[in-house]
Amino acid sequence: MRFPFASKPRTEYPNLGCDVKLDIIRTMLTHRCSRDNETLRKVLKSFRKEVGLTQGELALRLGVPQSFVSKYECGERTLSFVDVHLICHALTVPFSNICHRFEEEIGAPRT
Repeated sequence: MRFPFASKPRTEYPNLGCDVKLDIIRTMLTHRCSRDNETLRKVLKSFRKEVGLTQGELALRLGVPQSFVSKYECGERTLSFVDVHLICHALTVPFSNICHRFEEEIGAPRT
């Protein structure tokens, strides 16, 4: 399989002992981040539903418009660490529970 950016110049990484294309690395990281962000959205949405809140009710607890909740749940908005912590507090769910379920969903980190 040939990547669409295969004709771009190579960047050398002598410490790695090989040439690596930065675009390939960026593509891999972007794909991984997108997948992980989607997983986080699903986890937060499932906790919201388990607690029995609508998007509007959660938004009231957060003091934000309902569209804020809608946009992060559908992926139009990316959440910061602080956002996730505030959402946990509004859901009355320990942050550690969110982290644990997230790790279960993405699989154990490879070391």
